[in-house]
Amino acid sequence: MSLPKRPQPSQFSVDNLMGDAFAPADPYRLFLERLHPVLLQARPQLELCYCRSNGRPAREPVLMLGITLLQFIEKLPDRQAMHMLKYHLGWKLALQQELGVEELDPSLLVYFRQRLMESAQGKLLFDSVLQALIQTGLVPRGGKRRLDSTSVLGLLADLSEAEKLYETMRLAVVHLQGAKLTLPTWFEGLVDRYVRSRPDWRMTKPQAKAYCQKLGQDLQLLWQWVHAEQSEQLAHRPLVLLDRVYEESFALKEEALEHANPGPGSLCNPHEPDAVVGRKGKDRWVGFKVQISESVPQHKAQAGEPTGGFITAVHTQVASEGDIKSLPAVREAEKLAGLETPEQRYVDSAYLSGVQLRQEQQAGGELMGPLGGSSAEHPAIKQGFVIEPNGQHAICPAGHANEFCRVCQKKPRHTQFYRLVWKKCCKECPLRQGCLGRHSQRQVEAVADYALLSERRERQKSDEFREQMHQRNGIEGTISELVRGYGMRRTRYRSLPKVSLCNLLIAAACNARRWLRRLQWQLQPACAVS
Repeated sequence: MSLPKRPQPSQFSVDNLMGDAFAPADPYRLFLERLHPVLLQARPQLELCYCRSNGRPAREPVLMLGITLLQFIEKLPDRQAMHMLKYHLGWKLALQQELGVEELDPSLLVYFRQRLMESAQGKLLFDSVLQALIQTGLVPRGGKRRLDSTSVLGLLADLSEAEKLYETMRLAVVHLQGAKLTLPTWFEGLVDRYVRSRPDWRMTKPQAKAYCQKLGQDLQLLWQWVHAEQSEQLAHRPLVLLDRVYEESFALKEEALEHANPGPGSLCNPHEPDAVVGRKGKDRWVGFKVQISESVPQHKAQAGEPTGGFITAVHTQVASEGDIKSLPAVREAEKLAGLETPEQRYVDSAYLSGVQLRQEQQAGGELMGPLGGSSAEHPAIKQGFVIEPNGQHAICPAGHANEFCRVCQKKPRHTQFYRLVWKKCCKECPLRQGCLGRHSQRQVEAVADYALLSERRERQKSDEFREQMHQRNGIEGTISELVRGYGMRRTRYRSLPKVSLCNLLIAAACNARRWLRRLQWQLQPACAVS
């Protein structure tokens, strides 16, 4: 579609005909006065989504952006959003539409969101609202921020291991069957087992295990044939998923294929390959994880005053990734939005490590949060070892420096630590018996940036630190608002890019509604006097 011409203000718009019927504090009037100009300023970026001269003219992109924002503010599906544009006077006022506007097809919103993703403009609406909040002073460029994550349930069925393998095999067989290839004679047996029939899933665990083992033999046969004779088919999605399942769910042991339990981040449903299993404590879900960063209000709220905190960054990731890995992405998103490193960033223990404390410190800020695990002193220090602040060097009780330093990582959170080793100097050491025991060498594990972690463990014991950490509590309310008020817990879309776009639109709607509420609260005394 080609880019439409800029629309001219109509004298038959709702604002001109009956604008006086809307009070100054009406949310739709405030949308027209504050948010609609923000949408108009985004038109140059929206023009990148369209061809300027080829195809029939598209619908006005600013109108589509405004419909999308109001749709997510009021948590409406596409069809109902188009009904509201036709029949709701408030929507007509907010978007400067005429009384007799025709009802648009709801698929236009689908195509519009697709254009935003294809043109890498998925953050346009969120960034536009955020920049307006920064310019009005509601979001400081520095200040304080808080960060937390929540789960997003994917739009898929949580299949068992046997169902997942069957469905992946079925999709691959159906694809190869319709690809007009010269198929081997044994392929007809796969069609009978995975296309023309379906097993009874009410099976016991031993039966399911035996079924997976038998299916693995068929999968291996098909996998070997495709790699040997039809390698050009490996680029198609059903074969990509088949290859992924073969690597994740099966292992060769003594030249025999055995079914193995897939690890974290493995495929759960071939119809939504981006959704994986996530765990947090005892909770388990299949889907995604979203990081929410929010500004801390600059002053204590009065009675009845709406919150002064606004969302500054949204980052959607696969559910199996840890929170600590998302910090660089959140920092980069805030930097691209023109925000500076906050004075203090309040997080929980899942985001903390010596490396992250140092990186935040080097950027000019401070990562505030309690360290998990034991707060006791390092056992090696109690024995007389002196560990250097960087964690890479240490002195033993006999005065010898470590001979080796190996860099290691702990898998659950990929936390980096150092393994310090003493060996040659221990042979004739007088403290050998009490220090080594039956071992031939002495090893001490020290985490990276040991001094920063030690300082934080001491600091978090103070009442002042606990008092400061109260400022993190507000992010829990924000996440509850996003989940209950905007439906962030269960996504309506499939694939990581679409889920990421949906979360950005929800965050933009949340910021817009909070801004409108503050404007209404500020206008209350003036409206009462008038």
